[in-house]
Amino acid sequence: MEKSQERAVQKFFDEFSKKVSDKVISLEMVSLKADLKTLNSLSLKNNNPSCEIWGLLVLCEKNFYFYVHPYESAMSMMLRQAAHGDEPEEQLANVSELKSLSVQKTSRTWFSILLGEKEKIFLFFEGEDGLQKRIELETQHKADNIIEKISKYIKK
Repeated sequence: MEKSQERAVQKFFDEFSKKVSDKVISLEMVSLKADLKTLNSLSLKNNNPSCEIWGLLVLCEKNFYFYVHPYESAMSMMLRQAAHGDEPEEQLANVSELKSLSVQKTSRTWFSILLGEKEKIFLFFEGEDGLQKRIELETQHKADNIIEKISKYIKK
């Protein structure tokens, strides 16, 4: 990593640590998928019809978070402005504080391996309505590595 990239990462770590009063340990780029009710229970907004949000899984000393930086491409900005839509907002959810949080990964078949499908991680938690909610995470790294990282945050 170049020096300028290292400084940018360190700046993000420092700013995020101040924001949540928790020291950042590592980051993981993830795609989070959930139905609209589950997204609402996490106070996350999504304008994408696929119910997929790209963001960072931020692992800190005490908690882990899902963080979405307020970004949009130039084309998205032009379309949004033409439709008088709202600007993208920063989003932050403390995932480790979800009630009855548990984690598991998908089992892979020879067919999914052949198609090059990635392993998926599922987080389950109890929503405020008492019903079980499910979040699907997809990452560029092996699911076992991510599960190992986030397992330490799950209260037993």
